[in-house]
Amino acid sequence: MGFAHWRPRKDPNPTDFARDFAPGLLLRIEDVAASLVAFSGKRIFDSEANARMVAFQNSPDLEDAGFRRLTKDVARLVAPNIEELRPLADPGFLTKTFAGVAGFLYACSCEVANECMSPERVAEFSEALLGFVGEGVAQHLVDESTTELRTMMEHFRSSCRGMVLLDFQAPGESDCFAILLKAIAGVGPGGAAAQYAFVVGSREQTLGCLPAVGRALGETRECIRAYTTARLWGRR
Repeated sequence: MGFAHWRPRKDPNPTDFARDFAPGLLLRIEDVAASLVAFSGKRIFDSEANARMVAFQNSPDLEDAGFRRLTKDVARLVAPNIEELRPLADPGFLTKTFAGVAGFLYACSCEVANECMSPERVAEFSEALLGFVGEGVAQHLVDESTTELRTMMEHFRSSCRGMVLLDFQAPGESDCFAILLKAIAGVGPGGAAAQYAFVVGSREQTLGCLPAVGRALGETRECIRAYTTARLWGRR
């Protein structure tokens, strides 16, 4: 489900837009989180492990590095569904993934808004969106408070400011997407020293989490630009 159902209200303000925008963004958060979980691998961390190894172009490379895939079920990889994946994944990993993706897509939305709106409207939109998204994502969190989630989302916004959001030539290396992957890679159940990594894929290797991330960013950018253009909210 895309953003086509979003329509400008009569005489909206940025808070109205954030309220209308949040349900669609929550769907994208769920899509990206499901894709990251489906294409994740896990290994026990030791002194020889390289914590920076979080993004792999394909499954063989990830497995050669010592990671065990969460699933190899082709149906689950082609169309990841978070409810089908939930029984397979550690609850702590799911929580961290949802919180991280919420922070990532919130930060990306603010970056796009900053390109399209005046600073005053960006400030109102981002503050309102922070609350709406936080409330929506809270249902997926098992051990993280909404206050901690808000702090993480604000941290993502600060960390991603002015960065390339997603570098399709080198995804997950030095872009904002890399911040997301590193944020959710080092978690484990019960405090165990586990490390996660992800099959990202590429433009040529489409079996990975990159397509879901690319779609989410593309639809987010398109919606914000269309809405602000329709309301004549351009930067001045």
